[in-house]
Parts: sequence; C-alpha cells; structure tokens
Amino acid sequence: MDIDQNQLLHAAQVRANQLEIIMEITRELSLTLDLEKLLALIMNSAKDILNAGSGSLFLVDEATQDLVFRVVTSGESNLIGTHIPFGKGIVGQVASISKPLVVMNVANDDRFFGALEHSEFHTQSLLAVPLRVPDRLIGVVELINKVDGTDFSEEDSELLMTFAAQAAIAIENARLYQETLEKQRLEQELELAFKVQSSLIPRTTPVINGWDFAAWWQPAKEVSGDFYDFIHSDNRLGIVIADVSDKGMHAALFMALTRSILRASTIATQMPAENLTRANRLVCADSTGGMFVTLFSAQIDLKTNQLTYVNCGHNPPLWYQKEADTFVELRRTALMMGFDNEMECEQKDITLKSDDCLVLYTDGLTEAFNANREQFGKERLQSVIRSYTAASAGQMLGALLESLENHTVDVAQSDDITLVIIKRI
Repeated sequence: MDIDQNQLLHAAQVRANQLEIIMEITRELSLTLDLEKLLALIMNSAKDILNAGSGSLFLVDEATQDLVFRVVTSGESNLIGTHIPFGKGIVGQVASISKPLVVMNVANDDRFFGALEHSEFHTQSLLAVPLRVPDRLIGVVELINKVDGTDFSEEDSELLMTFAAQAAIAIENARLYQETLEKQRLEQELELAFKVQSSLIPRTTPVINGWDFAAWWQPAKEVSGDFYDFIHSDNRLGIVIADVSDKGMHAALFMALTRSILRASTIATQMPAENLTRANRLVCADSTGGMFVTLFSAQIDLKTNQLTYVNCGHNPPLWYQKEADTFVELRRTALMMGFDNEMECEQKDITLKSDDCLVLYTDGLTEAFNANREQFGKERLQSVIRSYTAASAGQMLGALLESLENHTVDVAQSDDITLVIIKRI
C-alpha cells in the first residue's frame, strides 16, 4: 500500500471520528436549553471539531436584520453585541448569500473586515458557514486559522455545514423555549396586575336610603385604563368614572395613579371643582408621554339629595327624567385631566326626582361593534334605560349588558367597558 493510500485511509478515519464527535455533540446540544450556554458550547465544539484557533458566532437581530456578535473565543469580549450589516465583511457576505465561504488568503481578500473579524489574530485562513432553520437564516459561524497551520478545505466546509445544521436547530429550540418562559412570566405578571387592579375597583355599591346604585367594570385585555369609584365621607357621596387615553400596562398604571390622587385630593368640606382642580395639578405633574384622563365626577349631598358634578372631557352621562320622559346629557365642564395644570373646573348642580336615573359610561359601551361594524350607540343605550326606568339599578344594568351581548355576539371586546347607574328612589 503506497503513501497516498495511507493518507487517504487516515483522512477517512479522521473524518469518521469527526462525524462521530458531531453526533455526540448534537445529543448534548439537544439537551441544552440555556441559550447563552448553548452558543458557547456550539462555538467551542466547532473549534474542536475542525481544530481551529479561534472563532465567532453571530445571530441575526430580527429587529434590525443585522448580524450581532454573540460569542467570540479569542478573548475580544469588547466585540460582543457589535452589529455587522448583511454584506459587510466575510460573515456579512455569508449572511447575504446564505452559503459557506472558505478564504485561503484573508489578507488579500477585500471582503475581510479586520476591525471586527478577530483583529487580535493574524488571520490566514477563514471558514464561515450560515446557520439556517428551514424558513430562514438565523446566524453565521466563523472559524479562524487551523492550529496545524494548514488552510481550511472544502471538506472542512462540508463538515462544518453538517454541524451547523444541527446547531441551528438547537438554537431555534432554545429560543422558542426562552420565548415560552418569557410568555409565561408575562402572563403571570399580567394576571397579578389584574388582581391588583381589580382590588382598586369597589367590590360593592353604596346602600343609601333614597338611592340605588349599580356598576360594571370589564377590561378588554388583561388590564384596564377604565375605572370607577365611590368615595363616602361625612354626609356626601363621591362618584367617579374615568377612562385613560391609552391602553395596556402603562394605561393601567396611570389609572391606579389617578385613582389614588383623586382619593387623596377629595376633601369632604370642598366641592368637586376644587377637589378636581387640586387633583389635576398632581396628575399633570406625573403625566408622561401625553397621557390624560377623561373623567366625570359627581358628589351627592345626602342631606339635600342635590347632585353636583364636573365633566372633564368624558362621555356625557345620560340623565333620564322620568316625569318628562326625556334625556339630558351632562356635557363637558372642564378639559380632560393631565392636559393642562392651569385647568379651571366648572361644576353644575342637578336634582334627581323619584325614578330619575343617571347612567355613567365609558366609550367602550357605545362604540362596541357587531359583526357588521355597527356600533351599539346611544340610541340602544337610551332605549334600554327608558324600558327599565321602573326597575332597580341592578336590573337596568343586567338589561344593558344583555343588550350589549346580543349586539356584539361572536365579536371580541375591543375596548374596556365601565358603567355606573345612579337611580333616585
């Protein structure tokens, strides 16, 4: 047997050993779901399999569509987090064409981007291969200089591609696992936020001689920017309904802030206009990102049964006057809260007679759509109120919710819905 045959047998045995190592490493990769540990394991394994001096691993940033340094084995930790655009440098070229590249003489290759591709090494030979899952590129693995001084070969490229195919699957699995954990964490936090927010909503309505109350609060998502409140002090009952201008967690936090400020600013000896003027200055001081609150605040004098109100840009509550069989809208008397710290509030007085009722609501009610994109609207709201004026506040509320459900059947709730019904007995 001549030398060439011995060399071929030796090369075949080396390749077989390398493939066996890849199989062993692949099993280990499949058991590693910590992404950072997995990336380091992939990079060190790639180096060992091909006897390389150094290497880097890059992942695609889905937001910027750049390559991002995630692992650098040469000690150049300052490169971690650096972005490389597709097409820039050899790794950027590999990302662009999604094919492996073997560069024998890096110094004479115009694509080599020395400022980012292992500046601490005298790079002679370089091998870079794409990391792909079936539907897309997720990264690039790059190896620098073989330890024995030889150049990377096409056989090395094929071997690294075989390893990269398994590595990419492992990376994708680890990412999906982390995304699942993050989703679970967010769901748990939202559930906790909902519980905390729900605790700020009154569990019961006031029981006061001559008056009847009912209320409903239904977030569209996990948390809400709507709220209502009853504030009982001395011989007065304060009633508030409000709607924060935005949605999501920040709206929910702003809702909690506004509610706390309103309660702290309510002084029994003063009228709603004075209390809201004070509260507005505090809300403005804490308002960020242009957030504001539309709000209707009423105060019932339990001695005289007079109701004094301020409407800060909120949907006008409907006052149904039984005797005249007519509706009166309690329109805006001030700007929305959090908009202008110099805002002055005007308050107005009304007197509800027996069987009169006042319905406070947020726009999630009247703007609720059905399958034909028709809104629930004010006319439906008024029709139910008129039909149930002789009933209790709770019965009227139940009829309103039933009518809303019939209108929006098979259509998901798109906005928070809050209702407060005040009825004079």
